[in-house]
This record gives sequence, structure tokens and C-alpha cells, in this order.
Amino acid sequence: MAAAAAAGLAGVLVALFISHRRGIYYAFMTIAFGQIFWTLAIKSHRITGGEDGLLKIKRLPADFGLVSFDLTDNVAFYYFVLAVFAVGTAALWRLVHSPYGRVVAAIRQSEVRASHLGYNVWLYKVAIFALSAAVSGFAGGLFAMAQLAAFPDVMSLHQSGYVVMMTLVGGGLVSFWGPVIGVFLFLTARDVIGALTNAWMLYFGLLFIAIVLFRPEGIAGAISAALQQHSLGGLRQRGTSAMRLLFGSGR
Repeated sequence: MAAAAAAGLAGVLVALFISHRRGIYYAFMTIAFGQIFWTLAIKSHRITGGEDGLLKIKRLPADFGLVSFDLTDNVAFYYFVLAVFAVGTAALWRLVHSPYGRVVAAIRQSEVRASHLGYNVWLYKVAIFALSAAVSGFAGGLFAMAQLAAFPDVMSLHQSGYVVMMTLVGGGLVSFWGPVIGVFLFLTARDVIGALTNAWMLYFGLLFIAIVLFRPEGIAGAISAALQQHSLGGLRQRGTSAMRLLFGSGR
């Protein structure tokens, strides 16, 4: 929770500077601030340990007052993270489908149109950026508990690139479950293909290029289009059968 609060506060500070921008300038400024924080983490040896990071982090029990879970064992920690993921996913699903989430989606499509409808676009962008940072910080805290250490390399630019690749491959721009699919494909490629060759990123990169060129909506978008096509095909088939029953029997 402390990690989520610290990251959320940092997100608010960054959002105050960049939320008046949009499009490619907004993206570039997020990259610039990311590089600033990464450099600070590398250079602040007394706080972060520099390139060596923070080592020997203790995995304390998850104490909720009425109940406490011992997370020392890796299996117990795995199921704890799985439960946290389920709760977090449900909360984000509710947020996306709430009136607030609808406004954020409208801002993504057209900031000018949302502004003309009377919404404070700048304030919404600050809020969603801070929330995104808090969720990322919470995940980072769990990752540090998993490794029993924290290293600044997770703040580097190529790690951010991995997140973008996962989102685009999975179809996060058109589907809520797109990032989950993208993460699954990325980790599968890393663990399965990586066990066969060190050049696993070459194959994942080729997959990324193919999807951007031929399926820009990603895996989730392709699945959704296929299901929609199947349902339309079934509807047409049922309509044809009904017409045959109505007019074919009178011949």
C-alpha cells in the first residue's frame, strides 16, 4: 500500500506537468519523466542502492487485522498475488464501466468533444494518470516482494516498451482483456521460446510487427471480430431457414 501511495503521489506530480498536452507530445513527456526517475534511481545510491538495488527485502505477512496470511512460502505468495489480481481486475472492470470510465473513454476518443460537453478534461487526465501510477506502484511492490529485492532496471525505457508491446499485441486499445492476453503471450514466448533460443525477442518482435500491420486491433480485437462474424453468420442462417419454412412449403 505504501508503494501504491508513493507511486500515486509521483503520478499526480507528473500529471500536473503533462496533462495539458495530448497525442504524441503527451507520450513523449511521459517517456521523458520516466527517464528522469530512472536516472534518479540509478544515482541515488543511499536511497535506492543504485544499480545494485535494494537487497534482502523481507516478505512480511499480509495482516488485515481480523486475518493474517503468512507469505513466506512461494506457493502461498502466488495465491495471494492471484487473489489480489482478481480483486484488482474486478475493481478496474467496474471503474471502466462506470460513468467516470465512460468520460475517460470519451476523452481518449476526442478531448475537444469531451471539453465541449462540459467535462474538465485536464482534471480527468490528472486523476486517471495518478490512478494508473498507483496501480503500477502496487504491482511493483508485489514484484519486489516476489524477488525479495528491488532493482531500478524495471524503470528503464525498454521495460516501458515491453508494456506497450504487450498491450498492442493483446488488443488493449479495443478490449479490457487485451493487456492480460498480451502479458500471457509475452511471458509464454519468454519462457517457452526462451528455453530454446536466446533470440526469443526476435520472434515476439515479428509477431508484434505482423499484428500491427495486419491486425492493429490485436488478439482480443481479432477474437471479438471472429465471434461477431460467427454470430452474424448464425443469424443469417437462421433467417434463411425461417424464410424457407415460410415460403418453401407453399410450393
